[in-house]
Amino acid sequence: EKETSVNWNVAHPHTEERTAGALLVNQVAGANPDSGEMSSDEKQREKEKFYRLVREFAKATTRSTGEPCGLFLAPGDTLVDGSYSIDKTLKVFSAKPAKGQAHVFDLQQIQNISRDPAEAGHPAGVERVARDNLAERYVGVTYLDASGATQSIGLVLATPYERERFFVCVKILRWAMESGSSP
Repeated sequence: EKETSVNWNVAHPHTEERTAGALLVNQVAGANPDSGEMSSDEKQREKEKFYRLVREFAKATTRSTGEPCGLFLAPGDTLVDGSYSIDKTLKVFSAKPAKGQAHVFDLQQIQNISRDPAEAGHPAGVERVARDNLAERYVGVTYLDASGATQSIGLVLATPYERERFFVCVKILRWAMESGSSP
């Protein structure tokens, strides 16, 4: 597999990627398969779309190399190269900087997933995200570590679509674990 290098400090210029991200958000926000506004065929098609989306996400994130991203690992505003992955059981999340210790925790330990660095516990990252126009690709994860202390990491993904896919799929995986169903 060929490694790709992404400059996490530069906003992704491709309009079609921004549009794809917006479409995914609208799809998720506007198409609730359990609402009474859809026919049973439409509900089934929407559920199948989400199933395919999560399956593709799981396939990509369970590879040994994970998915490349930029990482905010500490309260400072240092953005480092890294990757994230989920184990084959779809229960353990790992954020690995290119150099240094990985942050590894159960998906069930996630307390919050946010598109806002301030809400995600990265107040220093707010300035950096705004300054470098990373907002459309940023997602923060707040979780409880093994000692029960609240921790947070920020991820800057390659495109707005990747951010929305991460946001939606991790929420669906968490929901599936909480409800005892398979994704």
